[in-house]
Amino acid sequence: SGGGAKAARALGRGERDKFCIVFTTNMIFVIVAGTILTVAGMLLTPQIARLLGAKGSLAAPSKSYLYGYFPGAIPTIMLSAMMSFVRIDGSPKLPLICIGVMSAANITLDLLMVHVFHQGMYGMALATTISYGLALMVSFTHFLKKDSTLRLVKPKKILAEIGSTVATGFATAISRICETIKVMLLNNMMVVYVSVIAVTALNVRTQAFNFLGAVVIGIGQAITPTVGMFYGEEDRTAIKDTLKTTLKFGMMVIAI
Repeated sequence: SGGGAKAARALGRGERDKFCIVFTTNMIFVIVAGTILTVAGMLLTPQIARLLGAKGSLAAPSKSYLYGYFPGAIPTIMLSAMMSFVRIDGSPKLPLICIGVMSAANITLDLLMVHVFHQGMYGMALATTISYGLALMVSFTHFLKKDSTLRLVKPKKILAEIGSTVATGFATAISRICETIKVMLLNNMMVVYVSVIAVTALNVRTQAFNFLGAVVIGIGQAITPTVGMFYGEEDRTAIKDTLKTTLKFGMMVIAI
């Protein structure tokens, strides 16, 4: 999120070199962060499962799922970053294609893993990991376009760039972290005070939230490059007009 906003700002100022530096720095950050999450996740899977509220009969399947999910940390994070950058660099439809490939692959592999290979929860998580990897490879086709300006360059002041990116995306990160903590607390409360079955019911609530959240996230991802470029051009009127239009459209969709 932070990288996409910074990249759009650079393009608004006509700074193509800066755009590529932001991209390169973000890719380095993604690989480092993804590696740390993978290693830590694989080593601490039982503890993480308990922290998330997986107790009793939920413990074993949850651990199996996490063992198949954490190896996909790098492609999961990198795909999100890539979709943000290719959208800004002239491939607005490619992220939709990536999501389509990911969804189709995930559903197909879920069925194969469960009904053919009998891998249960571990297989379903592995299906998610593989589907993200396939979608990531699709996103790389952007580099084959003749008008693509996105490329890896020699990074400058990596730590400063990463710090700036983290600061820019901090609000989004805090929102996701708070939502995760809320779910963790609710899961643990359900297991302790109600029953394990209540956690499944809670998942229905989470899916409803994700459905509504998709509107907010979709609008946010759509306007971030535009507003970033207006910000780079110091066009305050365009920023205000975009904000007003977005709020009206968002509220209308949520109301419906």
